[in-house]
Amino acid sequence: VAFIDKANLERGDKIVLPPSALDELTNLNIGYPMTFQLEGPTGMKTHCGVMEFISEEGRAHLPYWIMQQLGIEEGGLLQIRNVALQKGTYVKFQPQTEDFLKISNPKAVLEASLRGFTCLTENVNFPIEYNNKTYEIRVVEVKPGTAITIVDTDVNTEFAAPPGYVEPQVEPPATAATEVAPPTDAASGPDGGNRLQDRLQALLKKKVGEGSESDSDDDDEEPAKELFPGQGQTLDARAGSRSGAAFNPTNAKADPKDTTEDKEAKPFVAFSGQGHTLR
Repeated sequence: VAFIDKANLERGDKIVLPPSALDELTNLNIGYPMTFQLEGPTGMKTHCGVMEFISEEGRAHLPYWIMQQLGIEEGGLLQIRNVALQKGTYVKFQPQTEDFLKISNPKAVLEASLRGFTCLTENVNFPIEYNNKTYEIRVVEVKPGTAITIVDTDVNTEFAAPPGYVEPQVEPPATAATEVAPPTDAASGPDGGNRLQDRLQALLKKKVGEGSESDSDDDDEEPAKELFPGQGQTLDARAGSRSGAAFNPTNAKADPKDTTEDKEAKPFVAFSGQGHTLR
């Protein structure tokens, strides 16, 4: 195993094998894309694709991050086996740092980085680069099986929170009722909300009561006194008449019969006049 200094090799999971490996694989009539299982001396396994068949015989060139995952160093021994993996349908990723969450669209960044990958294996970490910064992503779960190929397939992705991440608590916005607070005692104390509700109900009842009292007062009011309640008489009414007959100025002279009857009704009294003295 040797580390090959190629930037494009580090941005994916593909390895470089010798030409003899291509001849042997061609005779086996294997399918494409070619996928391989890598196993290190510690028994750690991962999966990868192949980029080229141009390395020296007996040597394979791997990305440095795969060498770290398998726990091998340059010049160490590695077992490479061709395997056929199923196309994936589901992957769950977990960023290893909270900095990845600060990216405006982390899903789009991850999808663009996975274009250089052929396989994904559970419990394996791989790096991606964005804005001159490297982020480490862990494959938490894949379906079906424990390793899948992601070439020419649609995969449903899901994200898990980074290790030790605590969701920030967002305070609820203040409502209109809390902004326009009632005076002092109505909203103070542990039962402020109930006291405020009771006060509003009392004001509403008082307003309704005043409306009903005003209606009853209007009903109990005495009728307005009528000015000049007497019977109206016109100037045409006859003198001495109380029936309101029309009064005719041409007939205003007293009837001789009426005066005679008045004289007969009053008895004669001698020396009934007022006395006056001469001085």
